[in-house]
Amino acid sequence: MNARFTILLTLALTLSGGCVSQADRVATARSLDDAVVTRALWPADAAWIAIADGEASPAGSMEEAHQIAPLAPHRYVFEPAEAGDTRPRMAYLPASALIAGREFATKLGLTLRRDARGSAILTRGAKRVAAEAGGSLLVRISAPDGSAATTAAVLLDPDFRGPLLVSPSVAETLGLRRFEVPGRAHVDVALGRPFSARRARVLITIKELGVSGLVEALYPH
Repeated sequence: MNARFTILLTLALTLSGGCVSQADRVATARSLDDAVVTRALWPADAAWIAIADGEASPAGSMEEAHQIAPLAPHRYVFEPAEAGDTRPRMAYLPASALIAGREFATKLGLTLRRDARGSAILTRGAKRVAAEAGGSLLVRISAPDGSAATTAAVLLDPDFRGPLLVSPSVAETLGLRRFEVPGRAHVDVALGRPFSARRARVLITIKELGVSGLVEALYPH
């Protein structure tokens, strides 16, 4: 019995055993995909990789990778060099569902800083946009293939060295479990407890600055 058949049989038996919740399906699928990641079972020269249903498939572009098993309960879509754990830092964990840090700004070609009054601002050349009261900015966040989108208030935090932190509920709304990057983000919090988050990719649009681009999103688990 080959390994591919064994994996599919295991998944089929697991999912057929009575009423299986969506969370159980995702956990089972992620476990199969994690096994592929652990053994790095993909071509070394592949530009992009999609891992779904316990199988790695090479792709020539992100768009091509998105066409592989688009309805899988869980999927990794990534460039090989992206795989692995990261360790972003923040001063404290604000009571906000979405937090954008300096890596978020850098990926979009922006600068995130505080002005003379202490307000968080994003700048792009001569253009700038200041956060509203509470330090938030309305941002369009989409799944990288455009299959889902939401507009949300994002807290701009220049003290956060990472990308974009979103809540598990936002991640589920956008279907980010199908766009994950292998590895965990171990977030160090200077004035609080550290936590672990999954990594994924999202498309960000900020109309006021005329920018649209892909950034990494983290969501706790």
